[in-house]
Amino acid sequence: MRLAGLLFCLVSALSLGVPSSASAADETEVDRARKLAQDAADSLDAGQFAEALERAKQAEELFHAPTHILLMGQALEGLGRLAEAAETYEKLVAEPLPAKGSAVFRKAQDEGANRLKAFVAKIPSLLLRVRGPKPNAATATVDGQPFTGFESARRFDPGDHKVHVEAEGFIADDRVVSLPAKGGVVSIEIVLKPVVETAPTKPVLPTPPDTTSKGSSPFLAPTLVAFGVGVAGLGVGAVTGGLFLSQLSDLKDRCPADRCPPEEQPNIDDTGTMGNVSTVALSVGGAAAATAVVLLIVSLTSSDASEGKRPAVLPMVGPGWLGVGGRF
Repeated sequence: MRLAGLLFCLVSALSLGVPSSASAADETEVDRARKLAQDAADSLDAGQFAEALERAKQAEELFHAPTHILLMGQALEGLGRLAEAAETYEKLVAEPLPAKGSAVFRKAQDEGANRLKAFVAKIPSLLLRVRGPKPNAATATVDGQPFTGFESARRFDPGDHKVHVEAEGFIADDRVVSLPAKGGVVSIEIVLKPVVETAPTKPVLPTPPDTTSKGSSPFLAPTLVAFGVGVAGLGVGAVTGGLFLSQLSDLKDRCPADRCPPEEQPNIDDTGTMGNVSTVALSVGGAAAATAVVLLIVSLTSSDASEGKRPAVLPMVGPGWLGVGGRF
């Protein structure tokens, strides 16, 4: 880095750049700046680039000199921060110097221009093109830092860089862009897709059973079966009962004083069997009929209760018959 010549430039620049009317306090700041610049140069020579950058920045804050900018550019270059180094050298080269200014400052500018030409071909540039949203509606960051100026290339250090692009109403795009260690522009086109809003799907609930419709009572089938059994039983009992009474009357006629001859024993057995069948049939029929009535009452009660009605069951008596009725 020709540090010996650079140190000479620093000392000369700081000596020649101070006005003759400078106060003692100004001279003290110049001395401090000169000392910091000397430390920065020593750090560069030792390969301690971070420390050299810090010392050069402190010297520049105390006293502006193109030589301090040159030191900062060299430190950034050593740290591999090539894009920042290029910007620093460009700033140095673009600084206007008075016609009768220090020759040492001009030499610093020339040094910066030469170094910029030497490695500018190694610095890649990134060009972002965004398609989809309206112009200027999208925003982008590279490595977390704002990226401005779409359609305009910007320098970045070689390596991987995280690119994030977003716009209201569009799906954000995140990607990693790898920049090669050479000059040139890497162009990336990002197409943002609009967010498609879909209506939330409503759950389909099962339809509850219609408890108010006719014929929906769970007691209907058992009630009908019980009524059928009751009718059949009572019918069988009535028929067999009539036969029993007829046979019994015939036996009494043939058996005076309830004494029957032996040849009447088969008729006696048939009559007894007929009586038993009639009794059982009437009992089963009566029980089934009673069950059917109870089921009917329960069915009507549960149905009317769901409709807010108050059913009433009432006894009913008539000539030769007994039953139940209700208000439904």
